[in-house]
Amino acid sequence: MEQEFWSSCRIGDAYRAGGKPDDKKVEGKLIIGLLLLGSDDGIKVWLNGKLVHSNNTLRGMSPAQDIVQVNLKAGWNSVLVKVTEAIGGWGFYFDIADLGGKPLADVIFDTKKSR
Repeated sequence: MEQEFWSSCRIGDAYRAGGKPDDKKVEGKLIIGLLLLGSDDGIKVWLNGKLVHSNNTLRGMSPAQDIVQVNLKAGWNSVLVKVTEAIGGWGFYFDIADLGGKPLADVIFDTKKSR
């Protein structure tokens, strides 16, 4: 069923990279954070090449519909978001927060793949 759904809908994607400028302070450590996601309709998210979230759904978009705990490495982290759309428009919300739901300080987003 999931494969049928994903292949029968339009798919949009976005590539984002996030990093912290104070990497030397956390070098070699993992930062535990939350991805706050929203989508219209289904969503899949890869972090550093690993699938970390998949929600095969039909819904309107709003912030933080899905909350996923992840380990962010020091430095740049690549994020790929794919959204499926069955009917109408599509879009997604994406944010990174600490375990308390507050935005992580000093996170930079860069949409260039050259990192």
